[in-house]
Amino acid sequence: SDRWDDFKGIDLKGKVALCLVNQPREVDSDGSAAFGGSNAPLSYYGRWAYKLEELRRRQADGVFLLHTDEMAGYGWNVIKSGAFVDSLELRGSEKDRENALLLRGWLNSKVLEEHVDSGMVERMVRSANSKAFQPHALGSVKMEVAAEIGQRKLSGLNVVGILKGKSNPKEVVMMTAHFDHLGTRNVSNGDADGADDSGREGDGSDESGVNQEPQQEVYHGALDNAAGVGKLLAIARVFGKLSASGTCCARSLVMLSPTAEEAVLLGSTHYASNPSAAALSKVVGVLNFDGMNVWGKTRDQVALGSQHNTLGEVFTHAVHAEKMSVSHDIMPLQGLFFRSDQLPFARKGVPALKLTHGRRFERAQLLMAGEDLGVAVGGGPRRMMSMQEAEQKYFNQTVGEYQANRYHQPSDSFEYVESLPDAYSGAMQEMRVAMRLVYGLLQSRMRPRWNSTEFLASAEATRSERERMR
Repeated sequence: SDRWDDFKGIDLKGKVALCLVNQPREVDSDGSAAFGGSNAPLSYYGRWAYKLEELRRRQADGVFLLHTDEMAGYGWNVIKSGAFVDSLELRGSEKDRENALLLRGWLNSKVLEEHVDSGMVERMVRSANSKAFQPHALGSVKMEVAAEIGQRKLSGLNVVGILKGKSNPKEVVMMTAHFDHLGTRNVSNGDADGADDSGREGDGSDESGVNQEPQQEVYHGALDNAAGVGKLLAIARVFGKLSASGTCCARSLVMLSPTAEEAVLLGSTHYASNPSAAALSKVVGVLNFDGMNVWGKTRDQVALGSQHNTLGEVFTHAVHAEKMSVSHDIMPLQGLFFRSDQLPFARKGVPALKLTHGRRFERAQLLMAGEDLGVAVGGGPRRMMSMQEAEQKYFNQTVGEYQANRYHQPSDSFEYVESLPDAYSGAMQEMRVAMRLVYGLLQSRMRPRWNSTEFLASAEATRSERERMR
């Protein structure tokens, strides 16, 4: 991508790669800024899932992904939570099994610097930000890995429902919301987190040195993604009643709740390759629900992917009808479009959006009323906080706090939602926008299309078939 080649012809067969996540963001020695520079949205090529795909294609034996909070977009606590549950893969072909990585994992940058070189990570990042980067063996780094590995076969379940359209039933609007989360795990020490920020595990004892009985922690997944499933079911119920009354709808509505989203979108990936409710060429658009706004009303709404396909136009009409404005990705450096169940459908050429909230929370104005929250400029007298500053501060205190401390943690719970001062007014805004968007697509003859195919080449590959259907 962007005429960028990190491999320079190196043979990775039989080797283990140490790989950075994210993408080059610094200005190169020739003055160019690949991938748009430091503040550009994360591309698919920056996602660690893509890097695993590419290393499999190059027949590497394994990979360690180097973690920093900035490059990954989340803390080491998220990595730890994923490490205590099964690593899942779809059953593939014999060729897929031959190209499987024998070893994959994350390496904590703090541990690497502590045991190898305190400036090593900074030098690696600086080197990798240049097109002149040359891959090389880390002769000074030796690692010994011992692990007991078990394997079992599981049967997953995607839940699919369909509400048949009346005058144009072969064309389909699809809603998706994954129903899985991380399950449970046993904690054997006094630290409910299971490990400190350096990645070291506890020894199974409390501060007195007394061994403690393992305790089970539940990863509730209230926002990720019980909230999204609730949104899907509520909308489906409304359209079921409209259909029964004869007032809706022309097109069919498919509800898909896939499994194993947390295992890198396995359920939706399988469905996109094996659609059962309708051929993908008949799906006019996919709307994905993952999470919900529980922090109060916003003045704006966001649909990830809206600037890249014409579903965004329908979304804009729905938002404006609710007297709000449209904003683009509120966390562009994290590549959120590539981290949820709309992605496998986009890769197959289907226009898709992930609906989410904005960042201009109405409750931010409460911060402006607090005298102690004023802003001091250059050591001078404090002045009243601007609305933009208040909105950013409120966002950090709410959404930012959730991302840092509750995302993929046991504390993402119903008790957390209920503890919030205004948990449902913002959620209702999202519901109303989603209802208008779904209704507009079900009743129209509009065929959404991609404005660009920069996401994935397969969107272009299926466009000709979709054009023939118009």
